[in-house]
This record gives sequence, structure tokens and C-alpha cells, in this order.
Amino acid sequence: MPAKFPAAKLPPVKRKRIHPGTLFIIVGVAAIAAAAAIWLYNEYDDRRAAESSEVRVQTILEVIMSLSDPTSPEAGAAGQGASPGSSGTGGSSDTGAASGSGTAPGAPDAESVAPPVVDRLETGGGSGTPYVMVEREAYMGILSIPALSLNLPVNLTWSYPKLRTSPCRYSGDIESNDLVIAGHSYRSHFGNLSTLAAGDVVTFTDVEGRESRYYVSAIETVHPSDTRRVVTSPYDLTLFTCTFDSRNRVVVRCFREPEPDAGPVDDIPVEELPQDDTPQDPDDDPV
Repeated sequence: MPAKFPAAKLPPVKRKRIHPGTLFIIVGVAAIAAAAAIWLYNEYDDRRAAESSEVRVQTILEVIMSLSDPTSPEAGAAGQGASPGSSGTGGSSDTGAASGSGTAPGAPDAESVAPPVVDRLETGGGSGTPYVMVEREAYMGILSIPALSLNLPVNLTWSYPKLRTSPCRYSGDIESNDLVIAGHSYRSHFGNLSTLAAGDVVTFTDVEGRESRYYVSAIETVHPSDTRRVVTSPYDLTLFTCTFDSRNRVVVRCFREPEPDAGPVDDIPVEELPQDDTPQDPDDDPV
């Protein structure tokens, strides 16, 4: 019978407690790291949006310049484009649809280089809004705000993904003097709208080269759910974006420049309207 030996007793395990000060340091470092990551992403996203807008502005400018030359293939192709949201047939996917009805002598093959095509979409403005396809999206022109050093393409229709690339027409039309343009709060887009002042100039140049000149008249603060208040106004042009905390919307109202014989523009004070305390409806929040 084997001898029995008493079981060896192991010393008790001592659990080390984390000092409260150490815990606070760990949490603080994690919070700083998270904030830095968010900041870096926002900087990257802002730069990406700026670069995307710059490319599209350049393409639209090329279309405007080419249409000013009646012998250009772009001018001859006007009215033959695809509808917004489609890539067209027989054309480049980057600059829109061309039906391939022939090219000028010595020009590249239509299958390899298709000219940008200007078409129109009925938006309530009578003859319709001209647009050109760029990167499979319909763009209606260029919005310029000299006070903010901005030249931005404007998409003909809006959606959340489109707002990450450029400002978008939210409603209305140039001809009917009720155009509303939404933009993301990127610094390279509409992030600094609140710094505008009454009398600042805003211009919009459509893809056919027609320029409309506006003056900032009022700056409002609107609750995100109050979409009707944004789109219904006596102003000729409205620009809006979210505040950086997304709790409200900054709305810039503009009047169109009068005809040369209409006299000078009166000074109109900036107005700050009261907040709307109604609950936010996410479906009415484009930015």
C-alpha cells in the first residue's frame, strides 16, 4: 500500500487592485486616442470632399468653355444626354452620356472619348435646369462664395451620399427664384456659412455659362425638423447646412441682384430667428 503524503498547500494568490489614479489615466489616454482618431478621420474626409469638388468644378468649367465655342463637339451634342442618375449609352462613364452621332474630323474615337453633354431636367423653372453628367452624377453648375474662397459644384438632386461629394440642389430652381442648396458642414463646403455677413456676394454659374449674382440678406438658425421653413421663403436663393454639433441648421438667405436700372441694393440687417423646439424628424434632415 503506497504511503500517503499530505497535499502541498499553495500560497494564496494576491490580486492586485488597480489604483484609482491609474484607472483615470488609462481612461483619459483612451479618450484622447479616440478624439484624435475622430479628428484625423474628419480631416481626411474634409480633404477628400475638397479634392472631389475641385475635380468636378474643373470638369464643369471645361464644359462651359467648350460650349462657348459653337464649333466644339460638346456644343453640337447638347440635348442628347442621359437623364440624371444614368450613365447613358455609348459614352464615357466619367463625363456622361453621348449617343455617338459622329465626331469632328481628326477627333478621337467616340468610344474612347465622349464629349460632355448638356441636357435639361424640369425642376419647376419653365425651360428646365441644364445639367451635365460628371462621374455618373448630374451637375447643374458652380456655386461661388468669394468671402469664403469657395467654388463648389452643385449636384442636380440630393442624397446623403451625394452630400459627401458636393452641395446639392434640395428644391427650387434658378428661373423660379426659389433655389435651395444643401451642403455638408465640411470646412471645404458649407462649414463656415455662419461667418457670412449681409451684403456678401454669392454667384451661381450654370453649365451653359449663365451667371446669377446674389447678395446675402439674412442668416437664420433653424431646427433640423423645420424643413418647411427652410424651403418656403421669399428669398431667391437659400443655402443651408448643419451646425458642428448637428443640433440646428444654419440657413443663409440671398436676394438676386436686380437689373441694372433697378437702383442700388438696400442694406438689409442680418436677422437671428428664434429656435424651434419641435422634436427632430431624422427623415427631414438632409445634412
